[in-house]
Amino acid sequence: VVSALDVDSPTSVADRPVPGPSVQLAVSSPARRDRPLAWGVRLAGPALVAARLVDAGGRLVSRLLEAPLASGTHRLDGDARAAGVRLAPGVYFLELRAGAASARRKIVVVP
Repeated sequence: VVSALDVDSPTSVADRPVPGPSVQLAVSSPARRDRPLAWGVRLAGPALVAARLVDAGGRLVSRLLEAPLASGTHRLDGDARAAGVRLAPGVYFLELRAGAASARRKIVVVP
């Protein structure tokens, strides 16, 4: 649930300056395997954004987003299931590319 992303937490993207052409990424972790993955991104400028979830070995699990986004803060949630199957508990990484900028955050999925 998007509201699970705490805008006041140290991993938050809200109300922080974004220097130059960059991207900031925040995730709600630990994540429950029975709920959508909550995450947020803050962009300094408009960009084509691609987000994907990979496992600890770097293998693609799910493509979460591939779309143009305006500058500013965006709170998103996604179905992070692999081929329709819920994620197994474990460590995953959310990788995001916005134009030439990129970010990566660890997500721990719990039962």
